[in-house]
Amino acid sequence: ESKPISEGSRVAVVDANAIISGLRLESLGDRFCTIQEVLDEIRDKQSRQFLATLPYGIEVKEPTEEDVKAVSRFAIETGDAHALSAADIKLLALARTLEIEAHGQTHIRQHPSQAAVRPKLRSKARQLPGWGNVKNPEDWRVIDEIEDDPSQQGASRIRGGVQALDISDD
Repeated sequence: ESKPISEGSRVAVVDANAIISGLRLESLGDRFCTIQEVLDEIRDKQSRQFLATLPYGIEVKEPTEEDVKAVSRFAIETGDAHALSAADIKLLALARTLEIEAHGQTHIRQHPSQAAVRPKLRSKARQLPGWGNVKNPEDWRVIDEIEDDPSQQGASRIRGGVQALDISDD
């Protein structure tokens, strides 16, 4: 039987991903706990060796049935239940069990808080420039006249201002 969680101790609840990835757990807590299902997920040789050579033990604990139900209900209310496996829910329930054991449950929410919904600010509709909607129609009149005058089609204001250069060897 493991010793109860005290208020001053830091306990890390360990998931299979932490073990499989070889995460250094020492900085996360003084004690480490998990559920049997997590240890059952550790199948590859490298992860088993990592687990066997840890300089500290990982306690296998079970959450209370009440906490499993509370976490399941909470996940349904947040819409996360579909993304959580049974092992995930049980692991979260273990974290809840340990938290209540160490600090009581007065600070633990029974239901998720409602997100504040703010109405989307709508900007004033405005017409995009172009196609008759310009701030300076007089400036565009010159361009329109060039397009209407057949002798000016293809004309360039830049080309007209540059003198013809003679690059022959004569």
